Amino acid sequence: MIPCNRCGLCCIIEFCSKGRRKDKKKKGNCKYLIRNKDGTTSCQLILENRMDFNKIDFGEGCVFQEDYPALYNFYSETLLKQIK
Repeated sequence: MIPCNRCGLCCIIEFCSKGRRKDKKKKGNCKYLIRNKDGTTSCQLILENRMDFNKIDFGEGCVFQEDYPALYNFYSETLLKQIK
């Protein structure tokens, strides 16, 4: 498995259960996904200790990048630029 590069794409494609409950939106970026100065992303819920990252697959590795490289490249060039 390709190591997690903290791109945030998995959080864009599918909200975690806690993000879905707290952010009533059905589509678009999770409002808790934030872009860091170095270009990586972080979950505000984890940073504020409101969610334990061990309960989700945070940092486990990128199955999406490994299994679907063309789609990963497309999404990384379009969707990831929308994160503030």
